[in-house]
Amino acid sequence: MPPLSLSSYFPKVLIANRGEIALRIIRTCRRYGIRTVAVYADDDRRAPFVRQADEAVALQGHSAAETYLNIPKIIAAAKRTGAMAIHPGYGFLAENAAFAQACQAAGLTWIGPSAAAITQMGSKITAKQLAAQLGVPCVPGYEGSAQDLPALQAAAQALGFPLLIKAAAGGGGKGMRVVQQAADFEAALLAVQQEARSAFGDEAVLLERYLPKVRHIEVQILGDVQGTLLHLGDRECSVQRRNQKLVEEAPAPNISPQARHTLHQAALALGRGLGYTNAGTVEFVLDEDENCYFLEVNTRLQVEHPVTEAITGLDLVALQLLVAAGEPLPFAQEDICFEGHALECRLCAEDPLQDFAPSIGQIQSIYFPTDLQGLRVDSGFGEGDGVGVHFDSMLAKIITHAPNRQQALGQMAYALERSQLIGLAHNLGLLHQICTHQRFREGTVHTRWLEQSPELLDGLRPSAAQTFEALAALCLYRCQQRRQQHPPLLPYLRSGWRNNPDSHPTESFRLDEEEYTLEYQWLDDHHRRLQLRCEKLSPDSLVIEDWQLHSHTLHYSHEGLRRYIALATLSPEIRYHLCKPPHQWVVQLVPALPEPLSQQQGGTYNAPMPGEVQQVFVQAGQTVVAGEPLLVLYSMKMQNTLYAHEAGQVTEVWVQAGQLVEAGAPLLVIGEAS
Repeated sequence: MPPLSLSSYFPKVLIANRGEIALRIIRTCRRYGIRTVAVYADDDRRAPFVRQADEAVALQGHSAAETYLNIPKIIAAAKRTGAMAIHPGYGFLAENAAFAQACQAAGLTWIGPSAAAITQMGSKITAKQLAAQLGVPCVPGYEGSAQDLPALQAAAQALGFPLLIKAAAGGGGKGMRVVQQAADFEAALLAVQQEARSAFGDEAVLLERYLPKVRHIEVQILGDVQGTLLHLGDRECSVQRRNQKLVEEAPAPNISPQARHTLHQAALALGRGLGYTNAGTVEFVLDEDENCYFLEVNTRLQVEHPVTEAITGLDLVALQLLVAAGEPLPFAQEDICFEGHALECRLCAEDPLQDFAPSIGQIQSIYFPTDLQGLRVDSGFGEGDGVGVHFDSMLAKIITHAPNRQQALGQMAYALERSQLIGLAHNLGLLHQICTHQRFREGTVHTRWLEQSPELLDGLRPSAAQTFEALAALCLYRCQQRRQQHPPLLPYLRSGWRNNPDSHPTESFRLDEEEYTLEYQWLDDHHRRLQLRCEKLSPDSLVIEDWQLHSHTLHYSHEGLRRYIALATLSPEIRYHLCKPPHQWVVQLVPALPEPLSQQQGGTYNAPMPGEVQQVFVQAGQTVVAGEPLLVLYSMKMQNTLYAHEAGQVTEVWVQAGQLVEAGAPLLVIGEAS
């Protein structure tokens, strides 16, 4: 590992990033006595990474463009604080050659590969061309310079369908569309080009043959300025949604020694061809016959680097600092020992049952088990922190390491079951479903497995009995909250059920457009036993007793079994978030008096998720046809286009570009065409 004198090279490092990766870099710098400088957007001013850094500089703005993508502001912050080097983390400017050059021009050390390597690998087109020159197999496709529609259509016809359109400057699963037939090509191309312009400032694309059942395998490489280039093993990243990774592991399971050797040597060949220094990742796909094809080189630290650290015992951030200081790597390839198996799950603020729509709000409670051997959690958020619309939805990474894969899987399942996040929708339940699924446990999944396995999402849908129990617990919680605020003057009397429907108080809740009314009564004078009925969910009553509320968790007994459910109140409306792994509910209290019909709107289009209105294509009085785009909503680095359900005339438009909206907020109204 690096010498303890790293601080003599870099007494102070600025971290041009946020969240968990900023905290992870801070931990290594602190271990070696290096002071750290954080930079932050307005929404991050109270974030843990800002508090943990030795110094912090406000970048004055909300969006990524105003802050973490603003090169002059970041360089100025480094100069102002006397930082000697800049670590870009991943995402944002981590693979921006202009930023690397700006750092060097300002006399700052860039902790990453050379600007030349970033430039060459920044385009998937040039990356594939170099790979082909080096004899590394690539997916058949088109990487030509002609980017007009006729040229691309001709290339598509020659390649055949189905095919994949990819943004040349893309990354993170963005700027990609699968096209099944020629008739869909032009629309898909326009969509990719628009997303590429918005996300990367470059609308160039390449075409590739679509391989439906492939595994996503990557190899970690590390090089020094003396010319040594090593690989640190491989990782599997095949569990994906929207071409973005959810679960990663190292080493990749169920690969023959020959295929593994081929992957490692191909990665080293590319690295040597680039003259690569510092940390990087070479990504491949592996088909069912173990043919490997080059995808791209990520010229930065990867989100999933902790699984490589776990099986090698190396600190990749420390090694990045060592290489950036000009020192040689302190070991050779044969010195690297790979021990055990490691898994990583990405905890994200998104709702899997709503097509992975991003979720925003305040984290009421976040907890990870601390008593599990081999567990590591890299998180950028804590209790009370807000999650907004401008940045990625990932909140934390849960990592387990054990002597073998089955043990690591068992640890992960336990960690996911015991972890808790209350206040916004999340994917903890889905991650648990994945890690306990037979196909995943066998190590036989591919990149389309999640979307082709509806049972994973079905397991997240609670039964009527489970929903009844959750709403009953919420009803109990609300009763106790009222009792604390307004203690009764007279004790409740014990009574049985009567035929009179008005004999017991009720609570009504709305869940997934359905309304449920619970009728309840106390069964003793000390309010320790509550009996509830809900005809819509069960013909039988339900009794909850012996309850205790600790922080955001309600413990109670039902049918002789001790249970618990986590809950939190959401703002700004009377809404509640309930979690009982693997299920979660977002419940709205139904007011006693319904909204007057005169105030309700038909044909209203509401925001499907919180976000920023990026473009509005229509105006009041305009006639639209079914399928016509109405507006674009941007949320957590995803563009979501809202289309007209049917033909009609736009009567109201309530939003404009740049406006932030909550989930469910009215956007516009379409009535009958005049």
